[in-house]
Parts: sequence; structure tokens; C-alpha cells
Amino acid sequence: MRATIVVTALLLSSAAAFADDMQDCRASDPARSIDPCSRIIQSKAETKANQVIALGSRALVYVRKNELDTALKDLSRALELDPRYLYGLSLRGELHQRTGRFDRALADLNAALKIDPAYYFALANRGYTYVRMGDYARATPDLDKAITINPSAAFPYGSRGHMHRLKGDLDRALPDLNKAIALSPQYIFALMERGDTYQAKGEYDLAAADYARVLAIQPNNAVAQERQRAAIALKQASGGVSSAPAQRPSVATAPSTPQPPGIQIAQETDIAKLFSIAETQYRKGDLDGTMAALDRITAIDANNAKAFQYKGEVLLRKGDLEQAAFHFDHSIKLNPDSIDAYILRCATLIDLGRLEAAMLDGEHLVRVAAKDARSYNFRGLVRLHQGQLKGALDDFDLAITMNPAAGYAYENRALAHKSMGNRDLALADLSRALSVNSKSARALTFRAQIYIVDGDLDRAIAEFKQALAIDPNFKPAQLGLQSALVSKSMSQIDKVRVNG
Repeated sequence: MRATIVVTALLLSSAAAFADDMQDCRASDPARSIDPCSRIIQSKAETKANQVIALGSRALVYVRKNELDTALKDLSRALELDPRYLYGLSLRGELHQRTGRFDRALADLNAALKIDPAYYFALANRGYTYVRMGDYARATPDLDKAITINPSAAFPYGSRGHMHRLKGDLDRALPDLNKAIALSPQYIFALMERGDTYQAKGEYDLAAADYARVLAIQPNNAVAQERQRAAIALKQASGGVSSAPAQRPSVATAPSTPQPPGIQIAQETDIAKLFSIAETQYRKGDLDGTMAALDRITAIDANNAKAFQYKGEVLLRKGDLEQAAFHFDHSIKLNPDSIDAYILRCATLIDLGRLEAAMLDGEHLVRVAAKDARSYNFRGLVRLHQGQLKGALDDFDLAITMNPAAGYAYENRALAHKSMGNRDLALADLSRALSVNSKSARALTFRAQIYIVDGDLDRAIAEFKQALAIDPNFKPAQLGLQSALVSKSMSQIDKVRVNG
């Protein structure tokens, strides 16, 4: 009898422990969920259904920690156990969409909707995937249906509002974005989209207010900071009036006085002139003014591939890689023959660490632009980041053979040589790059990094300073100079200690 009681107590204790683990696992809290989820996944006594749930829950934790590759592995394991796991298919589809793997995203989301055509999560994600692809005809019915099924969810309203803004239909965008924000007042995506919509309409006060709301939630959001400054600057440039051009006072200046860029942009309807304004502002380093002109172009012509490509370039220079990739995606959708857009997207995907997607662009470039040295250069860069050093060298060699004046290819080949421990070959390539372009901050920075490894701090510091004199905003040179100065200071302190 006593043995039976003990066994029963142990069983009850085990059941209670499982219940606690499952409760903590499903909380999807990064601080407390991973360990209990892992125990359930690793337990040989657990049912397959419970392990699938635990894998899905742990994947969501990794998503919230921005560890997307780890989340994808958990979801794939869950779907091996249960290929009809709707949540797993939908979340994996969302992650593929986030990383630009649209074919894989659609495969998962279509599979989920084949099992349950009314599954809200898959519908909303497929709709947004189509938006990112620029396929608005397919996006619209999915988002409409998702809203009908779950009218209290903010995401499909935000996605549909975003789609309307991209199409240049600003008056239809605002009601959807207002609804998304009413349902979820701290929805960053919708607040940013509404701010962008107001800015495109010339309602700069309202735009700045939405960016301010984003910054109240995320004080370090660099994109919101930049756009808030742009809204304020555009308002000031337009005479301090935040409204449509027709509402501005007509007594501002004499006709012969040149108008500030803000007024030119808000009043201009000639796309060629707007491109000219954008290019002038870009050469001046005024990225916000450049973006304002490009926003005006896409408000007039929502299918202008060149404008979306240029917007991507501005965002890339600002360091907003996700938005840059999005705009290159859209530009390519509008003009699939644009080599420049593929090159820029490939470079952005490399910086984002999405090497598989970057390689698809690199292979496409080599296939369709086999006589363009840049194609081999960028495929080589992907290979370099993947650790395929021999393949990278082969591509850089081809690029240089095709265009001996391609300084960037010498710089990249130098990186490959450096990774292989070929210091002298790396320095030789950097010298060649600088002979082609003596004002390459990138080549000077790479050479300074080699000097640091050599222990020649004074020479490295001089090279970093020279790079920054050419491009004061070049981050690798800024960080390299700071590190070199600290190292030099520490070495001087050590010498004093030894000699003292």
C-alpha cells in the first residue's frame, strides 16, 4: 500500500512539474520560457503533440529575441513532427517573408491555407507578403478577408494602409492606419506609416507628432528621429505652414526669389524636375531633402521603379537596411530588368547577413549581366562572407580582368587575401585600389586595419584620419581610429609603468 502511495505521489509530482513547464513555456517570455520548453522538447516521455507546441513556443521566444535562424530551426523540427501544424507553417512563412525569401514564405502560407482557408494568421501574413512583393492585386483580398475574420487585429489594417501608401492612395491609407493605431496604440509600424503618409501629404505637424509617439515608445529609434527632423525641416522650408500647397499664403516672396527646396518639392508636379532636386540634395548630403523629393515622386507615380531604387539608396546610406531592402524589392518588382537595383539589394542583403538571399541575387546578376564586372564582384562578396575564399578570389579576379579600373574589386580581393593570411597580397591590392581612386575611404580603412595587426599604430592612425578626411561619416574608419587611439594610449601607459 505504501509503495502504491509513493508511486502515485511521484506521478502527481511529475504531472504538476509538466503543467508548470508547459505554462511557463507557453508564456513566450524570453526570461523564463526557453528552459521549460527545452525540457519538454528533450523529454522522451512527452507526447509528440506537446513537443510540437513546445517547439512552436520556443520559436516565438527566439523571434522576440531576433534570433530568426534559431527560430526557423525549431519550426522546421516542429513541422517534421506534424506537417499540418498550422501555427508553425504560418510563423515560418512570416519569418521567410521577413528575410526576403518570398517563394518559401508563400509555400508555407499556401500550405497552411490549404489546411484551413480561414486561418487568420496565415491570411494576414500572405497578404503582407504580397504587399512586399508589390503584388497588390493578390494582397488586397487576403487582407480584406483577414480583417473580416478578425476585425480586432491591428496587423492587417496596418498592412493594408501601408499598401495604399505605396500605391500613392494616401486618402485610403489613413483610415486603415487610424484603425490599426486605435486597436493597438503602441503599434510602431502603423505609427511610422501614418507619419510617412502625413509627410507625403505635406501635413508636417501631424507627421512629426506620429514620429514623436514612436520615440516616446522607442527613444533610440534612429529612423523615427531622422523622419521627425525631416518633417520639422520641411515645415520650416515651406514657410512654417503644415498643409497642402493651396493653403499657403500667396505673399511669401517675390516671383524672382528662388524658393526653398521644401516649397519646390511640395508644389512641383514635374517628375524630371523632382529627380533633379533629389540629385542636387543628395550631392549636398541632404538625405532628408532627397527623400522628400523622392516621396513626392512616388506620391505622383506609385509605379516609378527608379524613385523606389533611389529611396533604397538613401535609406542604405542612412543605415536603415530593412527599409532599404524593402524599397529595392519594390523597385525590382516594378522593373525586373534593373541591374542596379539587384546590385544594391545584393549589397543590402549582405549587410543584413541574409547570405542565402544575397547569393540568389549574385547568381542572377552573373546569369543576366555576365559582361558586367559588378556581377562577379558582388557574387564574390557573398562568397567571401560565406567563407568560400577560393570562389570569392575567382570572382574578384574575373571582375578585375573585365574592368581593370574597378577599384572596388581590388578592395574586395584584398579582403579575401587578408582572410587567407596573405598580408602582402592584400596590401598590394589596396595600393592598386588607391591608384585607381586615391580618395577611397574604404581602401584606406582596410589598409589601416592591416597596419594595426602589424602593430604599427601610428601608421594606422594616420590612414584612419585620412579616410575620415574623405568621408567623415564612414563608420569603420571612425571605430578603427577610436580603437587605435585607445591602444596607443594604453601602450604609452604600459611603457611608463615599465620605465617607472
